[in-house]
This record gives sequence, structure tokens and C-alpha cells, in this order.
Amino acid sequence: MINSQDVRLFLKQTLNRFKKEELPQVVKEWGFVKTDNFGSSKKSAVNEILADCQKKEIKPKTVFELQLISTVLHPTNKKWTVYKLTRSPGSADLTNPYDIQRKIKKQISSFFKHCLCFRKHSDSLWFHVAILQDSPHSQASFLPSNSFLIVHYPHSPYIMVTNIKAAYKDIIMQALMNSLECTKIQELKLTGRNLHSLADMVLNCDSQGAFSQYRLNEIDQNPLTRKSRKRPRGPEEKEEVFDGRICCEDIQEKKQRKEINISTFGINKQPILETVKYNLETTFRGTDFAPVMDQKKPFKCRVKFEGTNVLEGIKQLGPAGLATLPLPHHIGRVHSLAKNHFLVSDKKTNHTV
Repeated sequence: MINSQDVRLFLKQTLNRFKKEELPQVVKEWGFVKTDNFGSSKKSAVNEILADCQKKEIKPKTVFELQLISTVLHPTNKKWTVYKLTRSPGSADLTNPYDIQRKIKKQISSFFKHCLCFRKHSDSLWFHVAILQDSPHSQASFLPSNSFLIVHYPHSPYIMVTNIKAAYKDIIMQALMNSLECTKIQELKLTGRNLHSLADMVLNCDSQGAFSQYRLNEIDQNPLTRKSRKRPRGPEEKEEVFDGRICCEDIQEKKQRKEINISTFGINKQPILETVKYNLETTFRGTDFAPVMDQKKPFKCRVKFEGTNVLEGIKQLGPAGLATLPLPHHIGRVHSLAKNHFLVSDKKTNHTV
């Protein structure tokens, strides 16, 4: 049984996740208390909110609702995995969020005691599920491994899910299949912390790279506008200013590199991926430098790119002369392939990228 002291401690921890300037709007959306005095510091603001909460009975679901608001505001605090749904033949697309909530709650209730919270944000539906298992330690119910989030975009076959504890995963996936009327849920090889970029990659996989300018209406301008506001140039569009005393001998090569790069990545910022991984099972091609290597056996290795925005970094390699253009398909088209975990092998094998 969960005691009130554990709930209040969990509430304080959740409130401390917010920035001070976020607290007034958060409390308004939460709707559990009405606090007007937020003090001069974050600590005093949190204490004021906790003091108002003391006057009411705080249930775990109340805190989970606040935790869901926190994740909606800061989705990058979680790591997300993308799943693809295969609908049942003839099944109607579920668009009513309350019907989806009711079905998910009913399915999970068959297996676990849980708490389900729901919010509609922009064009997506957010569900926070907390598994409340009986335990000698009541605080076990608040462990992060016992909670997970689901983000669903109606009219699309995709959901984004945070990490689910291995003991619950198969049951939860079966419950989601039944709730969303699917025959299959496939885990895509696409993970990351930037939820909006992950959604952009799967929902707009056919309009990435050079085609993104059409999707974002950056081609045609309104002919009735007398003074059209010019779109600012991107980093790759800045015209180079040379000193008149310096003669650049590779202008044509730079121009060609720029054109190839734009045709591959476009002129817009790339979706944010913190990691891109490659597992290679190919023939070793460096025998000139390592003649003892066996060319008959696959050479296995792993290559991992990491950074704040890996795709944007790869995009800058070509113009800088640090990569041979055009880039291989599995590197230059990551934004359209909608995955960031790859297996690269020779064509003669049965494995494909």
C-alpha cells in the first residue's frame, strides 16, 4: 500500500523538474491547486505549491499527471523508440482519444494494477502508464522502470514509446495491439531523444532532404505580396568572400560539392539524431596495408557516430572536403530511411541494409 508520505515526496521530486518560469503555466494546466504566489525563487515557489497541496488528499494519479506534463514540456529527457503498427484488415482508424484511452486501460488492467494518464498535445496523443505492483517497499511503485510513455499520432501507423521494463514489455505490446486493433507491432531501428525529429523522419520519410523545401513551402512565393520577406540563407548558402589578392584554384570543385550536398541533404536543418550505428559484415578491403587479413571471411566491426546532431555533422563533411561525394546511400539517406541502426554487408550475402 502506498502511503501519503511517499506520494508527497514523489510530488516534490516532480515539481523540482520544472524551471521556475514554467511553474505558473504548469500549475494552471495541472488544475489540482490554485497558487498565485510563486515567491522569488524556485525553492519558494515549490514550497508554496506543496503547502497548497497539503490541504487536499494527494493520490498517485495526481502526481503522474504532473509527471506527464513534465515529459510533454521536456521530451528530450527520455529516450524514445519508434514502432510501426500493422492494422487489421478492414479495421477503422481510431481517432477518438478517449476511446483509445479506455481500450488501453481495459487491456492493461487484465494483467497489471496500473495508473493511466492521458493528454492531447498538438497533433499527438500522450499516455503515461505506471505499473503499481505490490511490493514490501511501497516506493517501488515510483521507480522509473515501472513507468513508461506512449505517444501516438492519429491517422498514422506509428507510436513512440519510452523504455519498458523487460518483465512487462511483451504483455504491454500485446495490450497495445488489442487496443489499437493491430495484427503486428514492429520495432523500428530508430531511437533517440528528440521526439519531434523521430516523428518527422517516419511521418515525412518521402519528403526529406532536397524535397523538404517543397513540404515546407519554401519554393513558391506569393505573387500578390509586394515585399516578400527573403528566407535567410543557411550555412551552406553563404557566399564566400575572397581577398582579391588570393586566387582560389578549386572554385569549380567547391561548387560541385555544394550542389551534390544540397541534392542529398537539402537546404534545411537535418532531423536531430544523437547516435547513428553501423554493424559491418563486409570483406576487408585494406589488404594493401594489412596483407595478413583474410579476404574470404567477413570482416566484422562496429562504427558509431555520436553528437548533438549527427546528421548535420555528416552533412558538413562533404563541403569541408572531408568525405568523398556522393555519400553512400546508407549514410547520405539516413533521414529518408527512417532508422539509425544499420547492418552493412556485401551484396552477395542474404543480409541487406
